[in-house]
Amino acid sequence: MKRFFGILLSTLALVGLMPSLAHAQGIPLCANQSKHWVAGGNGTVTDCVTGLMWEQKDSTCATGDPHCVNTHYTWNIGDATGNANGTLYTQFLAALNTDASALGVGTCFANYCDWRIPNIAELQTILLVPFPCSTPPCIVDPVFGPTAASPYWTSTSSKLNPGAAWIVNFNDQGYPVAPFAAVSTLGKDEAFAARAVRGYAFAIPGGW
Repeated sequence: MKRFFGILLSTLALVGLMPSLAHAQGIPLCANQSKHWVAGGNGTVTDCVTGLMWEQKDSTCATGDPHCVNTHYTWNIGDATGNANGTLYTQFLAALNTDASALGVGTCFANYCDWRIPNIAELQTILLVPFPCSTPPCIVDPVFGPTAASPYWTSTSSKLNPGAAWIVNFNDQGYPVAPFAAVSTLGKDEAFAARAVRGYAFAIPGGW
């Protein structure tokens, strides 16, 4: 599996989907680390290959907790625009990026106010391969915390249908997308899970 994942990362880099590994160098958390993914102790996970920082999910699910693994969000409110105006953006990202401190001290999630929804290339890097994994949820490492065996939203809209966006399916049993489909497009007004990311964004080639 590790060899397969290494080939996948190399392929992504060659086609321009993944930033240079130089972006991951110099991260103190990754210094002298043999692990690919390292918990930051503040509800985050850092990918020491790509340099991306991911949100850990939890199952405590207190009221209003944006890290609750069971909460699903809509990409769009169901209007004709296809714009990013659903609860994925107005509630989930808004909660992570809100700095409520009157003194200007960062109170955004983990003291970072630049959290975003991962694009289609980024989210696939934490999907367990080869897919189907047969033991959903198909997440690469338990360090990410609990993961819903369901589709997760990406920020990548469908070029063919502005009312749909790409998802990465961490449930290899198929539902609600075609059986054994790792990626698919679904209606933006549907509600699915989300995991935030921050860091240098992967480039997305045309055609999605």
